[in-house]
Amino acid sequence: MSKIAILLSRLIKEGTAPKRFYDISGVENVISNAKHVSLGSEDKFREVAKELSAELALPDPPELSSQFVNPPEQLTNDEKFNWYLLMDAINFHFYYPDGGRYKVSDGTNCYSGSMAGAAAINLWIKENPNILTPGTFSQVKKHDVSKYFRDVNGCEIPMIDERVDSINSTFSALKDYAGSFYSVVEQCEWDSAKLLCFILENFPSFLDVDVYKLDDGTEEEVAFCKRAQLLIADTFRNLGHLSGKVLNDDFLSAFADYRIPQVLRYFGLIIFDDYLDQEIRKGFIEDKQLEIEIRAATLAACHRLSLICGKSSADIDYALWKKRRIFGQSLDSDFPYHKSLTIFY
Repeated sequence: MSKIAILLSRLIKEGTAPKRFYDISGVENVISNAKHVSLGSEDKFREVAKELSAELALPDPPELSSQFVNPPEQLTNDEKFNWYLLMDAINFHFYYPDGGRYKVSDGTNCYSGSMAGAAAINLWIKENPNILTPGTFSQVKKHDVSKYFRDVNGCEIPMIDERVDSINSTFSALKDYAGSFYSVVEQCEWDSAKLLCFILENFPSFLDVDVYKLDDGTEEEVAFCKRAQLLIADTFRNLGHLSGKVLNDDFLSAFADYRIPQVLRYFGLIIFDDYLDQEIRKGFIEDKQLEIEIRAATLAACHRLSLICGKSSADIDYALWKKRRIFGQSLDSDFPYHKSLTIFY
């Protein structure tokens, strides 16, 4: 178990949970020692914060909302909670070694990335309506994932073995909760900090924690917990109304992936030196320290934006994610996104 996860558990038990997960994440230690990444000017942050605040006040444009995939309406409430758990159990690395994107068609629309994963889940449910019924989905075979998660070209989903492991380790942990993620959320009292603590302690594939090496040789733990926090946001925002609950999303940090830093670079809020830019353009990043600096800068930039405009980091992340979905591939030439072989995003 990571030191930060243990610290969070202790603070919750003591009744002194941090207001923001960012405060104990270790991100600031990385930023103050980063060699290849820096943050933009204060003026630039204020300019972008104003734009994002305006963005968040608007409804999603049609070209964006048409890209979303949601759980089928006929699912029970329990099954919808399990749908989001399954979605975030497989929500990582949606591209192939040649850089091609994972895409899935539902017969009407073609989706890419995480929404392709969601579309594949719905196609699976269409043929097997009861797969998410609590208590019936604790183990999945590679054959099933291979069959139902094939892309439009007939290829297996990337990192299929890791996805099978993630699904099985996650849903096996629900055996003490009648196979229901909803029961877990209820036990955690719909509290973001308590639910994050549960996820980190019980779902091993969600424990997104790394070690950053300082110049003096010491090592500092840094926690990103992208999929764990995204699961909380997805669940609360989409299903909270079922129990009359509202997400205390001030606790959540941004969700450090490969798309948000791309948009932050476009806005001039995070800056990569020439060495890092060239490493990204070569293909997959193999130096873990470079990856950590990119992800830490992403969280730090979103945190700064949240303080300026009075929105949560999770809201800032969503506004930036919307921007990237609207921009599409137009950013990829000037600001290519970094690629890493990982189960964490």
